[in-house]
Amino acid sequence: SRATVDAPWLGSTSLRVLRLNQIDELIFLDVLRACPNLIELKIDFLRSTNLPEENSFRHQKLRRFRVNF
Repeated sequence: SRATVDAPWLGSTSLRVLRLNQIDELIFLDVLRACPNLIELKIDFLRSTNLPEENSFRHQKLRRFRVNF
């Protein structure tokens, strides 16, 4: 089953910088889809994971992306 993000800030077009702790790769993709103006994203994943292919998470405005496993 797929996890979903249920957060009041998600989908905010004004959200520019976001740091998420202890998420999985599916949530990561949901965040990219829901926040079109995001320019900086820092993520700490729950476990070592394989990120999806770059083509599956293109984001036009994202300039900084830091990942910790």
